Amino acid sequence: MRMKHKSTLLLMLGVMAPTCFMAYFGQEHSSARATGQRLEHSNAEAFSSTGKQHRALLVEGSIEAPEHQIDPTVFRPLGPKAYQISRLDDARPPGDAIAYVQNLIPRSEAGDSLATFNIYLALTDCQNYLTKDPYRMAAVEVPGDAMLANLEKIERKISECAPLSLEHEITQKKWLEIAARQGSIEAKIYYSINPNSIIGDGTERLANPIKVDEWKERSLLYLREAAGTGNLDAIARLSSAHENGIIAEHSPVLAYAYALTANRIKPDSVGRAWIQNMEDTLSNRERETAASLARSIYQSCCTL
Repeated sequence: MRMKHKSTLLLMLGVMAPTCFMAYFGQEHSSARATGQRLEHSNAEAFSSTGKQHRALLVEGSIEAPEHQIDPTVFRPLGPKAYQISRLDDARPPGDAIAYVQNLIPRSEAGDSLATFNIYLALTDCQNYLTKDPYRMAAVEVPGDAMLANLEKIERKISECAPLSLEHEITQKKWLEIAARQGSIEAKIYYSINPNSIIGDGTERLANPIKVDEWKERSLLYLREAAGTGNLDAIARLSSAHENGIIAEHSPVLAYAYALTANRIKPDSVGRAWIQNMEDTLSNRERETAASLARSIYQSCCTL
């Protein structure tokens, strides 16, 4: 089963996420499940009576907060108290990457979560271009005539980013973690997708199992906080999290409930085929429980 939610933000997250993520954390599934069971224990016990589960499923928030913690150019309202994030442009403006980042650092140090998150985006953008084969990047799903223009863009990006890669004091700082702590909604979503920015590579994760568990727990908390403000991307991500059981309890009922909530906010956010596959794995009672949970979640996150 595979989720078919096509939010622009989640697509971008998928591109940015390290390719080793699922391979490594697949080995950590039992640990993730134990962590998820600790966090979701009250929900598992409450399936027979769904009156208050949503209080444990989401951290209730206000849409007023994300309006000040998200770049207004990517904020897309979807109702009175629901929204999604849509990034269509480059992660940073063209020009010298060092100058761009250095201009943001004073604002970040003053507690500006948007500035901190933009630093993270700029560094991630540069890393993507500096660590991949430019010719292969230029050729991916691009017609022949467009390949040259795409290659020129890639070469420009490399030229702009190369000096920044030498600024280790900047590149080694945990900007994503800082932005999430400062309150950036986007950072809270990216936090669960990009463990490399929080923990490090596979070797560092193996050496720090306690930190891995802390990352999982905080990832789930951040997603709940973002979802509680009415963020569609976080709600869809929670569905995926409960489907794959990496940062949360593996629970088809919760996965289905969050998927139903996402589709209520924006029809077909979760593909019909995925919804049908989920339904086929659930009993009638489990479907009823999930539907009740979805109503509670929606009332908690997305209605005034």
